[in-house]
Amino acid sequence: MLIICSGADSYKALQKAKELEAAYKAKHDPSGLSIESCEPDQSPVQFLQERLGVGSLFAKRSFLRVSGLLDVKAAEKKVLKKLFEKSDDMTIVVDVEEGSLKSSNLDIFSEEAGIVRYDYPETKGAAFEKWLNDHAAFLGITDAKLVREIAQMYDGDSWGAISGLIQVSCGYPISDLKQETDTTYQYIDSVLQQQKSRFRYEAYRQFDSSTLALIMQQAAQAERVKNNDTAGIHPFVANKLKKIGDSSTRVLLTAIEAHALVRSGFATDTEVNTLF
Repeated sequence: MLIICSGADSYKALQKAKELEAAYKAKHDPSGLSIESCEPDQSPVQFLQERLGVGSLFAKRSFLRVSGLLDVKAAEKKVLKKLFEKSDDMTIVVDVEEGSLKSSNLDIFSEEAGIVRYDYPETKGAAFEKWLNDHAAFLGITDAKLVREIAQMYDGDSWGAISGLIQVSCGYPISDLKQETDTTYQYIDSVLQQQKSRFRYEAYRQFDSSTLALIMQQAAQAERVKNNDTAGIHPFVANKLKKIGDSSTRVLLTAIEAHALVRSGFATDTEVNTLF
C-alpha cells in the first residue's frame, strides 16, 4: 500500500505522515522495530527495492517512510512502476511530496496499485484560524483572541503559526512576536528584490528552516503572479509581488538549491542564508 502525503502546506503533509506512523505503531508494532525510514542520501526507489516483499521479523506488517518518491529519474520510475504493479497490504509505504501533485504525477501507477492520497492545499482566513485553534488546544492555549492574532500574523503559513503558538505557550510576549514577524517579512521582501539592505536584518542572522520556507513560498507566488495566476493569494500580497520583477525567478531557484542542500545533508538550514 502506497500512501502519498502532499500539498502546498508541507507542514500538514508531514504531520499526516507522522500521524499514520503513530497509528501503525499503536496498532501493529508498539516497539517500532518494523518501522524504517529512507536516509536523505539514499534513493527512495532503491530503499523500497531492498525492502518491499521482504516482510518484518517484528510484526505481521512493515512500515516504510520515504520522501520525494515521485521526483526521481525516468529509469527509476520504470522500476517504481514494477514495485507497485499490485497492492501490497503487508507493507505500508508513506511518501511525503513537496507541493501539490498533478494527476500526471501518478500516471506511472496502475489502478491495481491502490494508491491513497492526502493532499493539503494552503488555507487562509477562517479555515486557517480554525485549524490553528485545534492545535492551540493541545498546547493549553484557550485564548481565542490570542490565537486569532497569531493566525492573522501568519495567515496560511502553518510552520510559522505553529512556531508562534509554541513560543507564546512558553510565555513569549505576543508583542515581541509581532515585531519579529514584521522584521522577517521585511527581510524576505528585501531578498525577493535583491536589495543590499537584506544583510542588515536580524532575520538574516537568525536564518532557519521557517525563513527558507517563507522565501520559497513568496518567490513561488511571485512567479505565479507574473503569469496572472493569483488564485489563493491575498490581493495585498499579489499587488506587492507584482512589483518585484525578474529577481524572484533567481531567488526561487536559489531557494530550491538551498532546500536540496539541506535535505541532502550538505548544509544546515542556518548556513544557507549566504546563498541569498
